[in-house]
Amino acid sequence: MAVTREEIVEFIRQLAKTEGKPPGRRSFEQRTGISYTDWFGRYWTKWGDALQEAGFSANERNESLEKEDVVDAYLNLIAELGRIPTEGDLRMKKRSDDGFPSHGAIRKHLGNRRERLTAALENSPNSAAERLLLEAIATLPPEKGADAEVIERLDPLPTGYVYMVKSGKYYKIGKTNSIDRRQYEIGLQLAEGLKPIHSIETDDPSGIEAYWHNRFKEKRMNGEWFNLDARDVRAFRLRKKFM
Repeated sequence: MAVTREEIVEFIRQLAKTEGKPPGRRSFEQRTGISYTDWFGRYWTKWGDALQEAGFSANERNESLEKEDVVDAYLNLIAELGRIPTEGDLRMKKRSDDGFPSHGAIRKHLGNRRERLTAALENSPNSAAERLLLEAIATLPPEKGADAEVIERLDPLPTGYVYMVKSGKYYKIGKTNSIDRRQYEIGLQLAEGLKPIHSIETDDPSGIEAYWHNRFKEKRMNGEWFNLDARDVRAFRLRKKFM
């Protein structure tokens, strides 16, 4: 049964009485087993609102903030603005919302601008903020080891597959961007069953397909079908590099 709003508020008050201050979100979850998803978007949009409803002042709420709380507040502000907040945005938000982390709390928990953006990115998989954060990180001075991942996430290489399947005694080598769909399509055209053999994921399916078609050209039967032996199949399955 879902935990109620009133139960969460009462747990907050009990923990605050025991610990001498209102609990941060992470310590609250660890002590009660009540997770972020039990209240976020159902009763409140940020932990500070829950603390306020439990009767704690802005100063008390900010003292209890943990890194997760600050990241959540930062991500919520990105969603609200539709862009990465400037230093001025952070200060203005604090003036209009006592529950928002102070500039000092943001720096304490999230560090400098790169560290702040990176912490937010790690907590925003597949969210609307993800690309905004990636683009912001990409504009910062290069940092060894960090930029390759950002570039790949911003502009991932398109990939496809070169596959080998068998029907009867013959093998087909082709390319596709969806293995399951292509095998289904081929299977509809065949009287005999279709057996998947192996697939190669690559950013150059046309080039890799051409390599194998050329390598086995002497054994081509019709179209993309080949009369291969066990050695040929093993080569297709084990070949790792292409020149």
